[in-house]
Amino acid sequence: MVRIHLEFPSAKEGERIYLCKESNRTQKIFDIIDSLSVGNTRKHTFELKNPQADKYQVRLSKNKLDLFIDGISDTYIILNDPFAKTYIKSNATDTLIRLYEKANQNFAFSQIYLGLSNKKYIDQGTTMPDSILKPILKMIDTLNLQKGNICKEALNRSDLSLAYIVLSGGASQYENIEINKAYDRMSLIIRQSDIGKEFKAFLDKLNNLSVGGKVPDFTEKTPDGKEVRLYDFIKGKKVILIDFWASWCGPCRKENPNVVKIFYENKEKGFDVISVSLDSKMENWTAAIETDGLTWTHVSDLGGWKEKTAKLYNVTAVPCTFLIDSTGIIIATNLRGEELKDKIESLCNSK
Repeated sequence: MVRIHLEFPSAKEGERIYLCKESNRTQKIFDIIDSLSVGNTRKHTFELKNPQADKYQVRLSKNKLDLFIDGISDTYIILNDPFAKTYIKSNATDTLIRLYEKANQNFAFSQIYLGLSNKKYIDQGTTMPDSILKPILKMIDTLNLQKGNICKEALNRSDLSLAYIVLSGGASQYENIEINKAYDRMSLIIRQSDIGKEFKAFLDKLNNLSVGGKVPDFTEKTPDGKEVRLYDFIKGKKVILIDFWASWCGPCRKENPNVVKIFYENKEKGFDVISVSLDSKMENWTAAIETDGLTWTHVSDLGGWKEKTAKLYNVTAVPCTFLIDSTGIIIATNLRGEELKDKIESLCNSK
C-alpha cells in the first residue's frame, strides 16, 4: 500500500479534494480515482491499495498538482494557495522528474531566446554577430549539460524517471543499448505500469532504427517546393548523413560549422547530407540555412515537432542524426564533432 498524506491549511471545510491518475499521456487526460471531503483538521490521506507506478494529479478547487508515484514510497504534501508554493516530500523518482522538467524548461526557453534574438537580425536583413551569438550558445550548452547530468542519474536509477524522461523527448541523451539495458534492470512494478508499457513500445520502435537496421523511406519538399525522395537521393552515394535540426536549436547551430567542413572535405568521395528541419516558419528555416552556409539538400513540411519525417524516425529531440549507406542501412547515430568527422573520413576512404 502507498499513502499520499495531505495537509491543506487554506482549504475550506467541505471542499472536495480529488486524486486523479493519468490515462492518456499524449492528450494529458487524468481520470478521477478517489476523492475526499476537507475536514476541520485539514489533514487527510489517500490510500492506494494496489498502487501503479505512474503520474497522478491532486486537485483542489481550480488548483492542480502533478506528482509521480513510484508504487512503493509514501508522499507527503502540504497544499498551499496557490499550489505553486506547495511543499512536497515525496519519493526520489518524483524529485528527479521535477528537476528534469525544470532543467528542460530552462533549456527550451534558451532555445526560444536564440530564435527571437536571431529574428531581430533576420528582419533587418543581417546576421547575428558572433559577439552576441556565442554567449547565447554558451548559455545553451551549460543548460544542456545540466539536463544531461539529470538524465545520467535517471539512467543509473533505471526507474520511472528514466521512462518519463525518454518519453518526454530525452531519448537523444542516451545510446540505444544503454536504454535497453536499463529497461532490463527495471522492476516489474515499473514495467507493468502504463508508462512502463509505453516505454517498452517506444524502445521496440527505437530498436528498429538502431545500427544495422534500415531507415524508412520518405518524400519531403525543399524550400523551393521540389520533392525529394530519400531512396532516390541516396542512390550512387557512399555515405549519407540524415540530419534532423532546427534554426532555434543551439546545439544544432553550434555543430553546423563542423558538418560544413566535413561536407566540403568529403563530397567528392561520395558523401552527402540531407537535413530535415523541425522549424515551423519558412523565413527562420531559410535564414539559418543561408547564415550557416548549409549548401546541401534541405527538406521540411514546417510542422515543427509534428514534422512527419521526424515522427516517422522517432525524433524526440534535436540534433538527431543517422549515418547511412547507399542502401539505407544505418551505420551510426547521433555522432558529432571529431567522432562524426573520423567516421565519415574512414568510410569515404575505404574501398
